[in-house]
Amino acid sequence: ELDKVVSSISDSADDSREIRILVKALRTVITDKIVQYKFKHANTRFKLIADFDEKNYDNYDVIIDTEGADYAGWDSFELCKQRILIYASPKSHLCGNKLKMEQLSGESFANLSLYGNHYQVLQNACHKAGFSPNLVAQVNDSACFMRIISSGVAIGAAGEMYSKVGSTANVVPLEITDFKEYQTVCIYYKKEAAYGNVRRFIDFIHDNIKFD
Repeated sequence: ELDKVVSSISDSADDSREIRILVKALRTVITDKIVQYKFKHANTRFKLIADFDEKNYDNYDVIIDTEGADYAGWDSFELCKQRILIYASPKSHLCGNKLKMEQLSGESFANLSLYGNHYQVLQNACHKAGFSPNLVAQVNDSACFMRIISSGVAIGAAGEMYSKVGSTANVVPLEITDFKEYQTVCIYYKKEAAYGNVRRFIDFIHDNIKFD
């Protein structure tokens, strides 16, 4: 009888629970996918929190983060693998040149969070090249981050999938020959909550985040 109840709830098209999502990777992309999902499922309610520093995971049904993140008791699967690129303003003197990391030692950098994966990868690459990045701007919003870069105030690291949703119209990736870094992004979810509308959303994300 319990199995029948679980199956009935899982298959219910009337599940109206709010889908609670913590996004620590692909924030712009996930937001774009939620918009697409809402057009198909207008009555679905979302709680979307984009916070690298959030630790109270019990408040969420789904977490988007990099591979290897420690979420004990959560199931997960890989969503995609994307290259991390260093972006600059199209007017930057760095554009159009083949560069090495050491040539960025005098540049100003911006980042999304000291705890974000992109900045940690960038920081490690800078240290290997013999310098620490000169961090002049730290923000917690993707649009602000890209605005700072497009203005020419700083350069910064971000995933290549930013370009998939058109948010890099005013920034360009630099050609850095010794910076070949990648990020694997996974979706983490509570098995006991992955039914009904939460399951549909997980399946939608699985089917709709891919490289063309």
